Amino acid sequence: SLCAAAPAVGGGRPMESVVSNVVSTLTGLLSKVFGDPALKQEEAGGREGVVVRTGVRAKPTSEGEARNRSPNKPTVQAGFAVTRDGAQGDYNQYRATVLKNTGDRALSLMTTDVLGALQSEGWTLQEGDLGENILVSGINYAFFYVGKRFTVGSVLAQVTEPIQPCANLCRLPWMTPSVCPSFIKTLTARRGWYAKVISEGRVSVGDAVIDVAVPAVG
Repeated sequence: SLCAAAPAVGGGRPMESVVSNVVSTLTGLLSKVFGDPALKQEEAGGREGVVVRTGVRAKPTSEGEARNRSPNKPTVQAGFAVTRDGAQGDYNQYRATVLKNTGDRALSLMTTDVLGALQSEGWTLQEGDLGENILVSGINYAFFYVGKRFTVGSVLAQVTEPIQPCANLCRLPWMTPSVCPSFIKTLTARRGWYAKVISEGRVSVGDAVIDVAVPAVG
């Protein structure tokens, strides 16, 4: 009969029970040595992100332009090369003049879930308005955190700090003085992230954003 019971082995236990116990034990040992792949995938957000927009903003040509221009970073359809100084063609006045071009703010990133949430709250926010070099879809904002390593395109980077909302956002063309303080307040903990470049490369629209484990110290 196809439904006949499996033969018993020492102690009367069916053969499939013995095999199941052996497999379970081996799986547990392998998980301790190599880690649980499912857990690692969950910790990494469960999936890859994808770059949906790249942008840079050139150095202003005058002091007047520097004082008055919008923080929006115009779209660069072809993407850009990335060095430890940041995205090619990009310029940040505060970083350059006050922070002496610190590498800790080489790149700025934003995720589409936050952009969509702000738009649904009634803000007429457009891509690039928050000054991001790289806009990412497919992963949520919490994918990034200080210390997080990731690859984007051929670049290896590490998150260094959250971007703080500031009064420069009041220069957005659709912004009015009466509502700008509320806009800055609502951006608390969701303005985006700064990252430093560990390995240089290139970033283009369509590139994957992938979690990378941070090497153990010691």
